[in-house]
Amino acid sequence: MKVSADTNRTRGGVAGLSVRAGSVVVVVVDAGGGSAVREARRFDAADAAGLRAFLKAQNVQRVARVVPGSVCVCRAEPAPGLPEADLPQSLSLMAEGLLPDDLPPNRKAWGLIDTASGRVALLTAWRGEAPGPQPRDLGIPETWIAEPAALSLIASGGAGVSYDAATRSLCVAAFGPERGVVRATLASDAGAVRSAVESTCRMVGVEPPAVSGTGLSGVGVPGALRGRDTAWVAEYGLSVGAALALSADRAMVRSLATMSSDGRDARPSVAARAAGWLTDRKRAGWTLAAAAAFVVVAPLGFASARLAILNAKTRSIDESAESRASAARRAVVYREMSQSRLPVTKIWADLSAATPVGVVVDSLSMTAEPEFRVGVTGTSESFDVLNTFAANLNRTGLFESVAVNRSDSTSDGVTFDLSARVASPTVTSRAIDDFAAKPLVNRLYGEGAASRFASTPAASEPARASTPVVADEDDTSSRASARRETVPRAAAPVPSARGGDPLAELSDEQIASMTKEQATVARGARRGALYRPSIDAAVKSRLEAEVRKLEERLKSLEGGS
Repeated sequence: MKVSADTNRTRGGVAGLSVRAGSVVVVVVDAGGGSAVREARRFDAADAAGLRAFLKAQNVQRVARVVPGSVCVCRAEPAPGLPEADLPQSLSLMAEGLLPDDLPPNRKAWGLIDTASGRVALLTAWRGEAPGPQPRDLGIPETWIAEPAALSLIASGGAGVSYDAATRSLCVAAFGPERGVVRATLASDAGAVRSAVESTCRMVGVEPPAVSGTGLSGVGVPGALRGRDTAWVAEYGLSVGAALALSADRAMVRSLATMSSDGRDARPSVAARAAGWLTDRKRAGWTLAAAAAFVVVAPLGFASARLAILNAKTRSIDESAESRASAARRAVVYREMSQSRLPVTKIWADLSAATPVGVVVDSLSMTAEPEFRVGVTGTSESFDVLNTFAANLNRTGLFESVAVNRSDSTSDGVTFDLSARVASPTVTSRAIDDFAAKPLVNRLYGEGAASRFASTPAASEPARASTPVVADEDDTSSRASARRETVPRAAAPVPSARGGDPLAELSDEQIASMTKEQATVARGARRGALYRPSIDAAVKSRLEAEVRKLEERLKSLEGGS
């Protein structure tokens, strides 16, 4: 039975094939996104020769057969909101979790369709064998598509139903404004069919279609069905859906028609395609020549690679021998040095030169076992100054493994406990800073402070005796007795920004009129006074407040510049 014709036979096409009431229904559409029906015919199931001749005459490249709904499993789920490249993996995981586990991979297929309720993911599977007579040996690559999937492709704008009274197979696809439902079940009579269709359509809010063969309702049917009457849709609708799946532009639609009956993909395997490619004599000759050349050249290449590896290893052996000889020479020097006394005075001098402004050292200690280490406890203005102190010790070349064992923030600053290994006691320390070129008083109170305050009388604070103590916990090499000297020392004068008494109170007007240099000198003077242990609590509180005001003044001057 011929329904429509197209005189263009040179363009390749794809075909959808379904078996209805003992007859084979075939619909051909153009490949590569075609939706117009080129040819639609019905054949007797026993007329395999006529079917093959028809497909050859239409230049059909691929066939999609419809698996009856009686042996199908189908799930319709909302599509994941993912990029197109990530959808295949996501749908594969959904199919693995929602479809039966006892079915082989070749009996499962999934994909995406655009419906009235948005993008819907269809997950389909095939149980058992397709009932009824099926044409064999078409001579064209073929795949299978589930009947619910083929019905959904032609009913995506509303609702569709397909019922086969011979097999009692009922498929319903309904897509409303908010959700879509696809069902594949069995119905014994017309009443059960009508009840199933109406309940499904009520779930999504669409009108139920007619229940004669393949029915459709709603709008948005594909172009292949526009203008067709009800009888034509009932007879050829499923074959149209299968053909549209093969000709779709989107891979996620074509993937719905990828099931196979025997576990083999319709496309030949890589080995089969390679064997077919080599059947050409010219290709086979070139391949044989390339293989012979490889057999001759490959051993030479492998030998060259082995030689390069051996040469590289030989160079590393020579370098290792030289390194061992150098290590032996250093060991001799270290052994000689270990027999001499440790230059403690030099070590303290180098450590003093590495101590930055803002660090007050309270005590020093040295241990000899299991290795020579020095310990330093004291107070720093901030954690940044403490980090600078540790970095300076590393830079001297004298100390290694410098570690801050403890650091606590207090009202007087950051108290710390630092230790370092004496690695090279006799080397010349790298210069960190030159306090002779720039004295400490100039660093604290500004340039010219040394000469400006050379004649300043000592502050009224009574003189205190200071006794520097160096603790040697385990100095077994020297066994020297510690000698203490008591030297009376007056408190160092702390200048103010404008001279005079460094502890004199500064008014807000005086601070506001200071220059950057004056504010810096005044802040340094008050910070130095805060470290005095005998300072009165009220004076200390006032000096702290003035330090904060001076810092705000400096920030305003820097912001203005």
